[in-house]
Amino acid sequence: VLCFGTCDDDYSETSLPTNDFSGVTVFPFWDDLYVYSSTSQGIYYGTEGNAPNRVLIFEYYMSHYQQPSQYYQFQVKFFESTPGLVQFQYFYASDGGITATVGVQKSSSGPYIQYSYHQANSVQSNMVLTFNTNIGTYNNSATG
Repeated sequence: VLCFGTCDDDYSETSLPTNDFSGVTVFPFWDDLYVYSSTSQGIYYGTEGNAPNRVLIFEYYMSHYQQPSQYYQFQVKFFESTPGLVQFQYFYASDGGITATVGVQKSSSGPYIQYSYHQANSVQSNMVLTFNTNIGTYNNSATG
């Protein structure tokens, strides 16, 4: 998760909204993911483009906790020119999201947009989820 308020390190994900995070929080893949040592795994960030059209990108390369052969790679993108828009791009998710929560929330009492909670095959390779928190919607599309 990426939280912009009080965060919790609880290992049990729930449906949204959740009291585990008090402020704005994005949940690209809330699950027990882990960065294994001596690998290229990690959480990376950077920006692309020029003001006022920059994109802030967080990229995750991880495995499932106690299951190092289950791999996950995805990005979270924030758009300077479009506040309230956040995008999750999935490159690989070994278990398809069967034990994950995916969505966004403003606070522990909402509003929130939940895409999935413990739903089999909800996260696919080359899938892009775009959340528009200004109007409370999301769009699911595939990339080439």
